[in-house]
Amino acid sequence: MAFTATGVVFVGVFSLVFLAHWALTTQRARIKTRLNVIEETRTGDEVKEPLNLPFYWRVLKPLGTKMVKFSTGLLPLNIMNNIEQKLAQAGNPRGMRAGVFVTIVIMGALLAALLALGIALVLGLGVVYALLYALLCLLLFALFAGLWLMNNVSKRIRQVDLLLPDAIDLLVVSVEAGLGFDLALAKVTEKIQGPLSEEFNKTLQEMKMGKPRQAALRDLSRKVGSHNLTTFLSMIIQGTQMGISMGQILRAQSETMRLLRRQRLEETIMKLPIKMVFPLVLCIFPALMIVILGPALLQFLKAF
Repeated sequence: MAFTATGVVFVGVFSLVFLAHWALTTQRARIKTRLNVIEETRTGDEVKEPLNLPFYWRVLKPLGTKMVKFSTGLLPLNIMNNIEQKLAQAGNPRGMRAGVFVTIVIMGALLAALLALGIALVLGLGVVYALLYALLCLLLFALFAGLWLMNNVSKRIRQVDLLLPDAIDLLVVSVEAGLGFDLALAKVTEKIQGPLSEEFNKTLQEMKMGKPRQAALRDLSRKVGSHNLTTFLSMIIQGTQMGISMGQILRAQSETMRLLRRQRLEETIMKLPIKMVFPLVLCIFPALMIVILGPALLQFLKAF
């Protein structure tokens, strides 16, 4: 049985290596032709230059690029766009893009499945159960990756919603003091730290590069994914189109956001008694019953 498990793990590792090798040699002929054309225009020193590069740049990085391209081609375009949007809403943790995220999930799920398959065969559970455990580990790893991504998205949206009322108040003060909306937005990025300030800074950079304000604000709303921020930016865009004073819009939005935050706090407070039922029933009540009824139970047992 141990020999069978070793063989299965060897076949799995060999399949992964073969897959990576196939991804690297898919377009070998076209790449070789292009390299021959480039080598004709280079000197002898320039030809030797790539050999002096570190192992990471010569081997690992091209291999990773090929694997990312291969993994990206396995999923439809709409799913890749959805993953890219979720990663943007999560703030692109560790600079991760959709292709890298999908590659990590696929390779991690395959390795987890192979590990579960090998352990199940070593324990003598049978081939059928081993395959079921491998499939279960593969699905659990993919589910864990999705939950991790959604948790980061939810956490970042909560941070944005928490900072938004203070940012709007600062915008109100800056606009009423005579600053334009763009300069007021720049003042917010200087005074407030957090994901909202980072997104505002990116939006300002896009507007400085020539992007229209309305398009930049719509892209900001789509990237962050916060309902409160989307409502605020929609009112800014509509007010600008209708010619309403920016100060009036910001003042009304500031009061609305303060009211929404107060309502969320009241909702959280109202949920606390219900959430306290579970620790009371599971932890506190059993201890109280032992303390109160324990001596009486001991006396009862002693009497009989």
